[in-house]
Amino acid sequence: MKDKYSAFRCADFASDPVFIEWVRHPQPESDTFWKMFRESHPALVDDMDQAVLMVQSIRFAEKTLPPEDVERLWQSIRKHSTNKRRHILRYVAACAASVALLAGAFRLLQEQADEPANHDAFREYAREYTMTSQDLTTGKEVQLVLADNSNLSIKTDQAHIQYDKEGKLIVNASNIVNQSANVSNGEITYNKIIVPWGKRASVVFNDGTKLWLNAGSRAVYPVEFTGREREVYVEGEAYFEVAKNENRPFIVKCNDLTVRVLGTKFNVTAYSDESQCTVTLVDGMVEVASKDNSAIHLLPNQSISIDRETSYQEVKNVHAYDYVCWTEGYLKFNSEYLSSILRKLERHYARAIEINPAVKDCLITGKLDMKENIADVLKVIEKVTPVQTEITPQQIIIHPKSQ
Repeated sequence: MKDKYSAFRCADFASDPVFIEWVRHPQPESDTFWKMFRESHPALVDDMDQAVLMVQSIRFAEKTLPPEDVERLWQSIRKHSTNKRRHILRYVAACAASVALLAGAFRLLQEQADEPANHDAFREYAREYTMTSQDLTTGKEVQLVLADNSNLSIKTDQAHIQYDKEGKLIVNASNIVNQSANVSNGEITYNKIIVPWGKRASVVFNDGTKLWLNAGSRAVYPVEFTGREREVYVEGEAYFEVAKNENRPFIVKCNDLTVRVLGTKFNVTAYSDESQCTVTLVDGMVEVASKDNSAIHLLPNQSISIDRETSYQEVKNVHAYDYVCWTEGYLKFNSEYLSSILRKLERHYARAIEINPAVKDCLITGKLDMKENIADVLKVIEKVTPVQTEITPQQIIIHPKSQ
């Protein structure tokens, strides 16, 4: 069987019923087989990873291949010779294709019947809300707006919010709110979180997915994930560690792009006042779709940047940690404009910074400890760039260094 797969490429894996069944319904025996295959065929790992993403991106019917057929298949593979394996696989492939085709057609009709008239209703709802929310540059506390429109202010620099499976909301490990009172008639209701400049927040959803929100960010999400998909709307910068659920994909929506995953770790940067949106993958695989481009599949340590105005997109290989270390209190950059770095400092420290145009395009490479106060951080920048800083209680000004 290994010899058969040795000649496979991405499309071959993605259409193979045994491979598809392993991706969708992994079992200890199939996990062991494919793990050993990957180790013995390192040149095929990229093709396999791409094929996994292709399989995960397709909405198969719930019953692509019955478990009893899978077990019989593996028993036959173990017992029969190479030639007989070939006949078994051909037979299973034909059966699986027929089942998938018929059930897939039924599923498509069912989904079309169930689909709401406005496919982007959730995005529009979230966008409308964020447009009327408080100014992120002047807010003093993290605001959690519950489904019944009550508002909970969190008076810490780091807000920690957790939803348990019983409907309870726990804030900073002590304040407990019964969210079940905010869910009415089985309808999907939403909570909103606003993280102003100078603050950060983390959220653990009831499915185990974790979300970190950077300063100047906000998110809208269901009180409970109850539908076919788990949808969250974000604006600003967010890092996700998504709990895997093959039957309920996780979707992150921004104004200009949609990220679709099953279980993975990735970072999204989508500030409304910046010209680019960026998605960076740490682990697993994601599908990124912008409004004017076809979907792009990312692999770990890849990043895609999309220009809001031109829709131009660029995929590049990166060190993913550089993009997510903000969750640990660090800012890392490689040949980045000084003006861009100062913008991040503004959000983190909630201080407006004015920069002289003569030095705004200085390129910097390095790492800053954002747990230090802003004066010390700016001193580090002074050491590696031709600038000097002027700090007053009212403002911070960056000048070219005096000769």
